[in-house]
Amino acid sequence: MSKMVRRYAEPAPTTRDVLWAGERRMTQARDYLAANFHRDVAIEELADVTQLSRAHLTRAFTRQCGVPPPVWLNAVRLSQARRMLLAGERASEVAVACGFADPSHFSRRFKGAMGVPPGAW
Repeated sequence: MSKMVRRYAEPAPTTRDVLWAGERRMTQARDYLAANFHRDVAIEELADVTQLSRAHLTRAFTRQCGVPPPVWLNAVRLSQARRMLLAGERASEVAVACGFADPSHFSRRFKGAMGVPPGAW
């Protein structure tokens, strides 16, 4: 029996293999959020993409990135908004393009993160 196990069994995954798989899934989640920043991405959708449960995804993402997925998505949106504002686009157009509910929502989020309203940026 031990001969068969040695010959046909797969080796147990190492801790490094498990960590790499987790990092890969978190990278996949970040990439998905970055590609879909212009719309609301539900945790359920992100969990389907990474093939993790919602709770596991949220805990793992927060542990690796320092913030939960919705907060990270907001940071991606604000980063894109800064680029668009610097390119000369109007704040109302930026709000819609970056997935904010309306210009006032965008203005509140932007001012909270940057300390100045979008128009002053």
